[in-house]
Order: sequence, then C-alpha cells, then structure tokens
Amino acid sequence: MPLSTPQLRSFVFGLALLAGPLASPAEEMAMEEMQMDAMMDSMQMDAMHGMDETSIELFDAAKAVLNSYCYECHGATKQKGDYRLDQKSTIYSPGESEELPVVPGKPDESALFKRITLDIEHDDVMPPPKKARLKEAEIKAIKDWIAAGAIWTDEDVRSGLPTTYVEIGDEATNALIDKINETRAKAEYNAWGDNSVRVDLSVTDKDKLKEAIIGLKDFGTRLAWIDCSYLELSESFYKNISQYQNLERLHLDNSNVSNEDLKALSDLPKLNYLNLYSTKINDDGIAALAACKSLNKVFLGSTKVTKAGVEKLQAANPELTIIYK
Repeated sequence: MPLSTPQLRSFVFGLALLAGPLASPAEEMAMEEMQMDAMMDSMQMDAMHGMDETSIELFDAAKAVLNSYCYECHGATKQKGDYRLDQKSTIYSPGESEELPVVPGKPDESALFKRITLDIEHDDVMPPPKKARLKEAEIKAIKDWIAAGAIWTDEDVRSGLPTTYVEIGDEATNALIDKINETRAKAEYNAWGDNSVRVDLSVTDKDKLKEAIIGLKDFGTRLAWIDCSYLELSESFYKNISQYQNLERLHLDNSNVSNEDLKALSDLPKLNYLNLYSTKINDDGIAALAACKSLNKVFLGSTKVTKAGVEKLQAANPELTIIYK
C-alpha cells in the first residue's frame, strides 16, 4: 500500500534519527519542521475521515466568523504574530507564540478558542478590546467546529478530489520566471499555494538591472514580493509600482529610495511589509506612509527619521509595528 504524505514524512524523519546525529543545526531544524508538517498533515487527514454534511455546515459557520473577526489581522495581507487563519495550510500551524491556533477535536487546547473566550481585560484577548466582540452563538460556532474535528472543507475536498498533491504555477508564469532569471535576478513562486511570485532584484547583474525591472511588468498582479536591497533605482520604478496591486512585501533597505518615492506606495492596497533600513528617509518621507492603510510592519533603523516622526506615524496608524532602533 502506498504511503500517505504524513506517513512518508514520518518515515524519512525516522530514517534520519536512525542514521545518528544530524550534521548541523540547520539540518536539525529542517527535520523538526518536517516532523511538525507530518503531525499537522496527520491531524488534518484524521479529521477528514469523518467529513459529512454536518462537518461542512460547521465549517461554513466557523469560517463566516473567522471572516468577520479574524482575517483583517490574520489573513492574506496581514499575519499578526505569524498567525494566518484564512487557509488550511496555516490554520493548524503555530505562530510566534508556538501555540497551535486549532487542534482538531480539542477546543480547550486551541489558541483560537482560548483567546476569543478570555476576559475583555486580558492582554491576550482576541479580537482586541477596541474591536467588535464575538456573540455567544459565534463563539459556539468556533467551538463546535473544532470539537467536531476542525475539518477544512475546500471545494476540491467537497467534490471528493484528492488533496495531498497540489501543483502551483502555470506555463506562462514559468516562462516569465525563466526569462527574468536570465538577468541573475531570483524569481520563484511563494510557498503560499496561490501562484504568487517573489522576485529578488538585489542579486541581479548590474548591467542587466534595467532589463530585470522591465521584466517585472509582465508579472502584474502575480507579483507579491520584491527585494530591491542595495539598489540604485530610478524614479520610473516608483511611478510604475502601482501596477503591482497584490504586492505585499517590499525591501528597500540600503537603497537610494527618496522621500518623494515613498508617496507612490499609497497606491499599493495590499502592502503590509516595508523595509527602509539604512536609507536617507526622514520624517517628511514617512509621513506618506500614513496613507498605506494595509501596512503592518515597517523598518526605520539607521535612517534620518526622528523619534517625533515615529510617534506621529504611530498615532496615524496605531496598529503599525515600527522597528526604529
């Protein structure tokens, strides 16, 4: 009988243990991650065995609650505490606190349920005190779903199709990736299962940077991440940046980005991460970031920004995490 994905991962992990000590801390960490993935896959597959119409109804009710209260801070554009609750591949995985958000069959061990039932004065209560509170029926919907196995019923699951293998990408995007990589840029699919692409321009051959930037345009809304660290970029790069409407992360550390350039970022509705470390940006420049409503984290260390400028930006966006020193 063929091994399932979690069985195969566990088998590989077992072989590694039998082989003796791992060669390096990096390899040890990789194996720990593999073991965690196997455990998560196992929990999800165990839950899938009991899927029926009732399970689907429970999931639909719970997902409606998650959509109303959680996805703004733990969804596709923002993942506070490294928790993302809008997809099956992450809702069973720990974040910064190392707690599992959802433990199938065990509401009391699930960080999601524990936090929505905390007292309003508790530091860890979710949603935060200034947000709308869940109604009793909505809390019950989350509890009932988790207690029943926390089955995540994607459309492919509902139709009975296999879910252990998903191929991302398409021929057109593959061709674009191959083309831009000829400039020595590093383009690849994000590990998010949504066909989005990240491009690292910082490693591009200097004489081919212009060609690589031109190549970015063909990715359009598929582009979710750009690394421009240490680059000398022209004003035209920022004038054209609004075409990347799904851009979430932008690295401009040690680049020549100017105060004026930052004004263009307000046209990026999903930008949640911005690195401006060691640039010449000052208080006038970061004032433009107040218009970036989706921005979740910004790095301002070793810039010309003052404490007063940071406080002003924080007041304009209280939920923004600002790394200043």
